Amino acid sequence: RSFNSRVVQALGEVVDAVSAASCLNVAKVVRGGSVGKGTSISGVADAEVVLFLSGLPPVGHDRWLPPLVRAVAGTLSDRLSGDRLLESIEATEDSVRLRVKGLLCVDLRFSAAYESYGKAIEAMGAQRPEARKFYTPALIEERVQFIVRQPSSVKVTIRLLKWWRSQQEWSSKLAYPADDILELMAVYSAVQTKPAHQCAAVANVMALLSR
Repeated sequence: RSFNSRVVQALGEVVDAVSAASCLNVAKVVRGGSVGKGTSISGVADAEVVLFLSGLPPVGHDRWLPPLVRAVAGTLSDRLSGDRLLESIEATEDSVRLRVKGLLCVDLRFSAAYESYGKAIEAMGAQRPEARKFYTPALIEERVQFIVRQPSSVKVTIRLLKWWRSQQEWSSKLAYPADDILELMAVYSAVQTKPAHQCAAVANVMALLSR
């Protein structure tokens, strides 16, 4: 099977295992990251899974999210410790990170279930700047669909840029271009320059990166 089909299946198994092992009141599950957007490359696969939870307050994420992450990480570690698929489970600042043996890294994130995209934006806008990062999972569906709807040529450019990034030695985390940056630059460049072929598409993005 292809690498992409294997990571998609692995992500599905992780989501099923997490759903069975936790007792959260999940209203909706959205998959993102490279796997969810269809832009993963062989050997470097990442995924983001956001659980929209009913009953959570629509504000105050910076207060209730860290203890929720720690609690879920502890529960999953206890209940999935013998799972053949998982290599490790750990709590980060804003996610539960699950590593699938030799294949995939999944960041499990949480959000309140908002009535609409507008309500989520309204809640985020009312927060202090330093607290807004805790609300970004609420926007995952729009972020994923923006890339999914791009032409296949743009997605190929994104994959090539990710491959190029993986071959470089970066001086620091600040210098390392995040997925969102590469994706948006590939889309912007395609719209502005309308490249005739794939080589030109990559070269145009590189020119933007060098500015």
